Parts: sequence; structure tokens; C-alpha cells
Amino acid sequence: MPNFALMIRFLTFISLLWITIPTGVVTETGHFSINFRGNEVGELEATRKIDGDDLYFSSFTETSFWAIKRITVLYEYNVHFQKGHLQSSEVRILVNGKEHKCTKVTLKGDCYEITEDGETRSSVHYPVDYSTVMLIFTEPSHISNCFSEEDGTLHPVVNLGNHVYDKIHPKGRKNRYYYTNGTLSSAELDAGLVTLKVTRVD
Repeated sequence: MPNFALMIRFLTFISLLWITIPTGVVTETGHFSINFRGNEVGELEATRKIDGDDLYFSSFTETSFWAIKRITVLYEYNVHFQKGHLQSSEVRILVNGKEHKCTKVTLKGDCYEITEDGETRSSVHYPVDYSTVMLIFTEPSHISNCFSEEDGTLHPVVNLGNHVYDKIHPKGRKNRYYYTNGTLSSAELDAGLVTLKVTRVD
């Protein structure tokens, strides 16, 4: 005759073990509103997934505004790090549904090959352990340069104190980032003709 009490204890143990065993995959998503002169003009959603030694980032940004006619701009980022080093990235920019720019960065041997719109543009021979998309999730407290997935260059990062940082584009434009408890709370992005305010909403 089966020992039902023993069976129940065994099944309880197995269920607790299943609950407490870590899966090794951790996912975090942040949502932000994008404003211009007090009006909401878009949104940003970014996700970070940690899977063992692999770190995946994706972000989707959509802004829509009037400039003679309505213009909708989409930014899509997909970035992969492994053991702290960039493996690949892809940035696509679409304007009114048409691809405006596509930049890919791929680790090949000891250098990164950078292609733009399907053509190999250049290569870089230094390790990349911090890139633009990471600014959304990790305060750059010990970072002096940030790799841009969009243009394949290093952008200086300046610590202004009080958890505020400037990322400086080679053309002189500055994006300012504000952090709370190590994660991005807001940012001011110099988009050339306009400055956009990005604010975390969750």
C-alpha cells in the first residue's frame, strides 16, 4: 500500500526545489516618454536580458512630429555582449517607414568590422565593454568613453557630479543623463535642431 504522506512530502520537496532553482535568465525592461517643449512626441522601450555570460540589449524609440508634414522616426537597437565584451550590434533608423540608415558592428577575431547600409566602412581594434545602449541601465560612474553603435566611434563621457553625465558626440553635440540608484531616470538629448527630454515612466 503506498505511503501517501511520504509521497506528498516528496512532491512538496520537488515543487520547492523547482521554484528555488535559478533559471539563469534575468530580464529588465524600462519605459520612457519623450517630450519636446512640454509636449509628448514619442516613447522609448528598452530591454536588458542576462543569460549566463551573455548580455542582450534591445531598444525601440519612436518619435513623431510636424515639419511641413508629419515625420515619424524609429530607432531600433539590438546589441549582444558576451563575458563583458561587445559581440555584435545593429542599429536601424527608419523615417516614415523607409530605412534611412543601418549600421552593424561585428566582432571578427580581434577587431570590430563596421558596416553601414551594407558596405564595410571601417574597423576598430580596441575592446568594447560599454556602449550607448547600456546608458539606459547602468550608470557610467567609472566610464570615460562610450562606444556608439550608431556610428562606430568612441564618445567621451564626462562625470558632472551628483550622478549626472554628458556624452559628447564628435560633432560637439551633448546628451545629458541623470541617474537615480544607478539607473537612468531622465536625459536631455541634443537632436541637432531640437533638444528632447526623456523621462522614465515606470
